[in-house]
Amino acid sequence: MKKSALSRRKAFTLIELLIGIGIIGFLSGIVIIAINPKKQLEESLDATAAHHAKEIESAMYQHTIDKWILASADQIPEGKENAKTICSEGYSDPSCVTLSPPLPPDYVVRIPQDTRYTPPDSGFRIYKHAERPRVLAAGSPVGTEDVGDSCSSTTPTDYVACWSFDETAAPYLDSSDNGIAVTCIADECPTSVAGRIGKAVDFDGVNDYMHIDSSLASLLPQSYTFSAWFKTPGDGSLIGADDPIFSDGLQSLEIWVENGVLRISQPWTYGTTAVHDDAWHHVAFIFDDGNDRTRVFIDGTEEMELNVLYAQKVKSTDRYYLGAAVSTEEAKVESFLSGILDEVRVYNRVLSSTEIAELMNGG
Repeated sequence: MKKSALSRRKAFTLIELLIGIGIIGFLSGIVIIAINPKKQLEESLDATAAHHAKEIESAMYQHTIDKWILASADQIPEGKENAKTICSEGYSDPSCVTLSPPLPPDYVVRIPQDTRYTPPDSGFRIYKHAERPRVLAAGSPVGTEDVGDSCSSTTPTDYVACWSFDETAAPYLDSSDNGIAVTCIADECPTSVAGRIGKAVDFDGVNDYMHIDSSLASLLPQSYTFSAWFKTPGDGSLIGADDPIFSDGLQSLEIWVENGVLRISQPWTYGTTAVHDDAWHHVAFIFDDGNDRTRVFIDGTEEMELNVLYAQKVKSTDRYYLGAAVSTEEAKVESFLSGILDEVRVYNRVLSSTEIAELMNGG
């Protein structure tokens, strides 16, 4: 009797066995990653530590502004490479910097403790640069780098200022060593909300706006780049600069959303991509003084290119704002943004189109 093909087959071929083993190995890897509780716990602890580091740094900076003195200044070393451990709450030890006291509880209720460290080591490090405090979250028992800081992890990282807005309230601290703060006044402050990465600032479109410290202008040459993530269902100014000494009434720079598309000054020029869809968009503004060109990119694609005007040139008296257009000469604030800003960066050079794409894809 003739046997069927199925009954004649006694074993799998070598190729079939190898394919089967590969599939099983691949699926096993997926399962291991998916149910790896240790990895998930570490990521959660890293995120918490990064948040607490920002809280301590913000409290220290606010105390410095209010009291005109850096708390524990004599204990805090200069430079990131010399960063020193912050003492745990209730501890005073020569091996670490004691912050509570002298930092009053109305600035920080208690020094957070990373549970992966044993007191008196809180798990956080501190140093100062130009008399400004900087706090690092170690994140794990090895290394003392910032954890979860998109300014440090998204290239290019040679910015003069970068604000991730991960603090819960102003002042918002610059991640560079230049110490450029973003501040606001009481009821004019935006709200802290979930951002493109971490937290962001949400402007109400009524009276919210923020000031960038005046030291920014002194760090910018005549060629520079601004970039940011934004999300808006309507209109309003993203970033603007005003020169109180410049008497012709022109603003040095403004990028805002009008009628659903980007508009820049000067001269007033409109883009074509709709950006008022309440979805995240990445904008990059390049002022290339050497080639007398201004270029604007939306979501990594060049949207506008035009000739440079004098009004866009950086002047030492320029004041920069987020979320509104400010005219010092006319003593008014207008074009309030109804939307969210996140990951604002400033570079003292012209970024290439490739670098702008890296910024967008990295964030």
